[in-house]
Amino acid sequence: MKKILIIISVILSVYCVNAADNISEVDYKDYWEYADKNPRFDVLQKTMNKVIIECEKMDKSTNLEEREKYAYWAADILRHLLAINNLNKEQVDYCRQKLNILLNKMDLFSHNTNASFLGAMSTLATAYRPKDIPEADFAELRKNNVERFCVEINRIEKEMNPTWNPDKNLPSLNVQLPEGVPGVAGMAPSSIKDPVKRKEYEKAIEENNQKAKVYNVQNDLRSAKKEIYMRFTLYAPLAYQRKPYNTDELKELLNKYNIDKATQEQILKKVEATVPKSDK
Repeated sequence: MKKILIIISVILSVYCVNAADNISEVDYKDYWEYADKNPRFDVLQKTMNKVIIECEKMDKSTNLEEREKYAYWAADILRHLLAINNLNKEQVDYCRQKLNILLNKMDLFSHNTNASFLGAMSTLATAYRPKDIPEADFAELRKNNVERFCVEINRIEKEMNPTWNPDKNLPSLNVQLPEGVPGVAGMAPSSIKDPVKRKEYEKAIEENNQKAKVYNVQNDLRSAKKEIYMRFTLYAPLAYQRKPYNTDELKELLNKYNIDKATQEQILKKVEATVPKSDK
């Protein structure tokens, strides 16, 4: 996460305050401080419009760091927008429109960023549910939302190594020197005069680097999974406790996407405790 923040710190704040046209001139750190202290919808909206333009250009050929930079930024702006009290219908519709663009590109972003998008989706679907929405439209919306959760959960499960243990796969901060080599752990390989020992040390460093990459990926997957499951087990029961009742559809979705039994039971227990037996 620190790496991502460092990457994004080259973008944003001048734009937030001065509405500069060139998005690359903005410093993200200043934007973040500004948004936390003075989250004006109109200013954040202008910034979001610029970020969304960049997100809409993305596909799988786009550099991964570039994708994550703007996706993370968009998620943060959405968080600030939805934290503003008493949004009007026009503002809510704006948030929903921009979020849908991002949700349709979730396969391009990190799971942790997608967790934020799914959280925004849940907020819009619950706290800002239109009062006059027809039941048929609401039923379609909640089904689509549950499927978005399930698809992302399936993506995470596919990438996770279930046998990976963080305690047993912790990379070293500084790789130990080969036996008999004077110096301190982590020093540059060029400091080792013996070519055999130097090559041994370089190999150990490369192995540790690969270990660190795997550690970061697997750790992030578990973090995202925990966050998404938390949001999912809150959203799904709320959605299916409302009319039109359709517990059977919820069961079918949970089974279709192979959601683990414990989570299925947790969700269905909440729904069945509220929905009248005659309507299940």
